[in-house]
Amino acid sequence: MKGITVAMRINRFLLKLLRYKIDWINIPPEAKKCVLLFAPHTSMLDFVIGKMSLTAMGVKTVFLIKKEVFFFPLGQLLRALGGMPIDRKHVRKFPLFVTNLIVNSDEIAFLVAPEGTRKRTCEWKRGFYFIAQQARVPIVLGYLDYVSRRGGVGHAVWPSGNMDADIAEMQKYYYGLHGRNKGMFHLEEKPYAHPEWLTDKQKEKVMQTIGIEAYMPPIAGREIVFATHNLHKKEEAQAILGCRFVIKSLHDLNFHEEISETADTLKGNAWQKARFAYEKFGCSCFADDTGLEVEALDGAPGVYSARYAGESCSYADNVQKLLMAMNGIENRKACFKTVIAFILDGNEYFFEGKIEGEITLAPRGNHGFGYDSVFQPIGEIRTFAELSDSEKNSMSHRGMALRALSKFLLTAI
Repeated sequence: MKGITVAMRINRFLLKLLRYKIDWINIPPEAKKCVLLFAPHTSMLDFVIGKMSLTAMGVKTVFLIKKEVFFFPLGQLLRALGGMPIDRKHVRKFPLFVTNLIVNSDEIAFLVAPEGTRKRTCEWKRGFYFIAQQARVPIVLGYLDYVSRRGGVGHAVWPSGNMDADIAEMQKYYYGLHGRNKGMFHLEEKPYAHPEWLTDKQKEKVMQTIGIEAYMPPIAGREIVFATHNLHKKEEAQAILGCRFVIKSLHDLNFHEEISETADTLKGNAWQKARFAYEKFGCSCFADDTGLEVEALDGAPGVYSARYAGESCSYADNVQKLLMAMNGIENRKACFKTVIAFILDGNEYFFEGKIEGEITLAPRGNHGFGYDSVFQPIGEIRTFAELSDSEKNSMSHRGMALRALSKFLLTAI
């Protein structure tokens, strides 16, 4: 990145003809040696325009691509662009190979599409994170957005060791961005992270296709208390409510006592916890209560789902008791229900979510919590515990209730 080369000038000219606004001024110094993410990646054209953008910025990149496409003359062109052929049969060796490549280079940006595919996926690959950790280099966020027709390189993120948290934070930078193929980048449905990029006409288009919340800027420092000690629930709520709000659990507030749940309905228990937290902390707060209702058990465990096997029981204890109760029963229909109680300025609001499914014969999957491993929603061949967090959030009872709360918050706060 020392001076403007002929290749940089040519690519800048071509990108202007294509009506792209590439930021070749604000390039972080960390881009000299880094793992460089570039998203969205929904088509080969995304890659071509993205590579042109990086060349226009003077960022020297290398990237891996399957060896089958390195035939004459395409292979020579790909190598000139920084491409390196890979044999997918030996994919496990690549992290070490790339790590050594970065360590032994003075200036290199290893280019990665974090989705790992041009197909729609709700999960990012993790290899790039391990490579950055081992090579002790930052992860720099590159982008190309078809809504604003902007491209560039954002800030650098140094791996903290908390991979899930770091990746979740990086993903926020890409909220609302679109690839060439609409609907193929899962983060495009999120609130638009960079509303300052959009013209008034582009904002109108986003509102029509995604909704008004899609370009509303984050509300820095807006904290809402979630009256729960459950870390899984807090993480799920934060993922759905997005970066506009900071969700604080009871644990975050150094409150470790259990809140009484003595009502005989989900709504009553949710209200009890929310009202307690509101009076205790004096700020906007919400609480939920969730129940698994099994048809053959006359709606049990229902409001007692969390303590089905006793007051001090574990998730595993509850699941074991449920499966024992369902032993030999053919009718395995069930539903999950969630009720959220939200209190704002003393006013109370309620939001509900429900999903139908059935109880499996045995636990399956390692994700989620509670009864997730034995609940298979209608239309799925997997249990909640076999789904990724994002897949579960998109369909779950709590996800439905949280999205209803999120929609309310956009207009109420």
